[in-house]
Amino acid sequence: MPLASAAARARCRGAHAAIAGLAGRPWAPQDGHRNDAGARVLRRLRLASGLVLFAYLAWHLGNAGLAIVSLGTADAALVTVYPLLTSWPVTGVLLAALLTHFALALW
Repeated sequence: MPLASAAARARCRGAHAAIAGLAGRPWAPQDGHRNDAGARVLRRLRLASGLVLFAYLAWHLGNAGLAIVSLGTADAALVTVYPLLTSWPVTGVLLAALLTHFALALW
């Protein structure tokens, strides 16, 4: 059986990466970009903004779940958390997380 050429082996590696779902993904190891500090910063920003948005979404859906149980319970939870969520620092963090996550999705 003849040995495959270097180009054929490279195509196979690319095909295996595509099958595994790693081709074109920013977190997949790319040649020459394995320890790129900028890529690490972008991944951490994406993760941090995603976690902030996830926390807000979890709270929002939890409050909606409380509304299924009882509107009084949902109102009591809303009264305790609403002043925190409408404060300027928290609103700024949520808005910054939303814009950062959206911008990095387009990156």
